[in-house]
Amino acid sequence: MKLIRNFGLALLTACSLSYCTSADKTAEEKDSISQDSTLESTQEMVEDSAKALGDDPKLVYELVESMYGGIAVMKDGEMKASSPAVKALAKKLTSEHTKLTEELQMLATKKGWTLPVGESTDDKEKRNDLNKKTGSDYDKEWLSALEDRHKTNIGKLEDAKPADADLKMAGEKGLPKIKALLADIESVKSSLK
Repeated sequence: MKLIRNFGLALLTACSLSYCTSADKTAEEKDSISQDSTLESTQEMVEDSAKALGDDPKLVYELVESMYGGIAVMKDGEMKASSPAVKALAKKLTSEHTKLTEELQMLATKKGWTLPVGESTDDKEKRNDLNKKTGSDYDKEWLSALEDRHKTNIGKLEDAKPADADLKMAGEKGLPKIKALLADIESVKSSLK
């Protein structure tokens, strides 16, 4: 009888501890989900505001948001890449994209256009998935992700027909830089094969 009572007490204690740990995780997870949800809601409102201002502000918004996500990936690459060539490229890309982003931010501020508050939720999720990779797998996936991002932004810039003269000039100045950076990415990517 004592054995059954002790077993029951041990079981009750284990269940209680399990519940407390589960409740703590759930609270932490809820807090994280709540923060992500709030950020996503804010980002959506800001994006809607940019779209309402027209094609030029919408383009700047989308490019800056993409740059935020790209810079986050690039900084991760500086720390996590295993290849010295990828680390060096990550450092160069971070520097160049930070400059390009600052130029777009200054233009948007001058024009009174809405800017994103950070990287998109989708970009954050993709970056988190990428960071689960290690070694040469990480390097290859990192290069592919940045290659795709650069091609997408080049397409946006080539398709854009800005009405704003300052934006048109910024695009004409930035497009060759982005193409050159894409060529750097493709060169490093082909050297790793």
